[in-house]
Amino acid sequence: MADRNSNFNSALEGSLLELERLGMSRVLRTEQVKAISTLTSGEDLVAVLPTGFGKSLIFQLLVRVVECLTGKASCVLVVCPLKSIIQDQLAEATSLGLKAVALGNCRLDDISSGKYQIIYGSAEEILSKPFLSCLKKTDSPFHQQLCAIVVDECHTVETWTGQRSSKKGKTDAFRASFGELGMLRSFCKKSTPVGALTGTADPTTRETIKRALNLSQTAEVIYVSPNRLNLRFSVQKVKKEQHLKKLDWLVDLVKKEGINTPKTIVFCNTMNEIAIVVNYLMSQLGKKVFFPNYSSVKDNCLIGIYHSNSWQSSKDRVMEQFKSGGVKRVIIATTALCMGVNFPDVRFIINWGPARSILDQHQEAGRAGRDGKTAHVIVIYHGQQVGHCEQQIKDFVRAKGCFRVAAYKSLDDTIQPLEPPHDCCSFCSSICKCAG
Repeated sequence: MADRNSNFNSALEGSLLELERLGMSRVLRTEQVKAISTLTSGEDLVAVLPTGFGKSLIFQLLVRVVECLTGKASCVLVVCPLKSIIQDQLAEATSLGLKAVALGNCRLDDISSGKYQIIYGSAEEILSKPFLSCLKKTDSPFHQQLCAIVVDECHTVETWTGQRSSKKGKTDAFRASFGELGMLRSFCKKSTPVGALTGTADPTTRETIKRALNLSQTAEVIYVSPNRLNLRFSVQKVKKEQHLKKLDWLVDLVKKEGINTPKTIVFCNTMNEIAIVVNYLMSQLGKKVFFPNYSSVKDNCLIGIYHSNSWQSSKDRVMEQFKSGGVKRVIIATTALCMGVNFPDVRFIINWGPARSILDQHQEAGRAGRDGKTAHVIVIYHGQQVGHCEQQIKDFVRAKGCFRVAAYKSLDDTIQPLEPPHDCCSFCSSICKCAG
């Protein structure tokens, strides 16, 4: 055991030195090191780590560590739910000097020959017959070099497959393939571990993940509280006819700041709500919705729209402008924008009605303040909008006390209000006695 730890530490140190050579930080959190160690030892893993924690670095470093330990080429298969996540992670892996590829953008013969260190794909792509045929070829370099299967945003094996129950029973499957990923390990070497990574999973969800992915009952579980101290929660219940007026502060902010408006995402639950919000903001802002004001070209609009039915080219353009400090300052979106995408400097998340589940609520909130600076999560709703929500969401928005505690209690029952109270939530701010 001592020899194994010594070898692992040496291999990890070598991998971190390579990161340093590329100009990256070589500082790892304890939980990241434990996750990498677990997978290199062939054990299954469930890691629930907050947004912005650096989950992708776990499997990026895993490849290098295994190559250092074995002296042979290695690769990881990563299941991702969204193309936007894959695009981000491809760019990140490439910047680390890793040979990475997305299924659909390469030849299966190249994968089979062991050309790549990280292969990304959706559940549908990875469970396709051609890819499974490639995976199960026991004499191929790919089959021999595969050191782990990683399911990123693994809460989707519950929330997208109809396995998450509510008082109304189980929901319809959105993408059923995510519930069939458990078969993957039967196509791999017997010792191949499966790692499941997510930012949000309550105890019930963690058990569903282990069952759906056929993880060992002794799988290592690494859990870090999702409580992010730089997020301030605000909940406002309004009359339906006053709902839009609660966005007037955002209108005033955009009029004043223009291209310097703090980055904001407004999450809506339906396409109709997106249309209502966009039309209101556009009508209230007039020419000031563009930068420069005299230009009415769509690409110069400060407001962007993002939802699952958008053309991919439109989503790519909005994402790029929002990330790179471009013209887009306010994005009106569905939950399609709530996972895996790294916008480091979002200052406001506005929920135009609460998310339907507590997991979605925290995924959406997780887009804010990833740079560690103060950010605000603002839920504005009227009574009709909570009818389709899980009970945990109803309990959250109807809380009579601290909204932070109410938001997190199903995920971490040790949460306490922050001090000073005005940094915690709208309720705690209302009873704060200091001058802050």
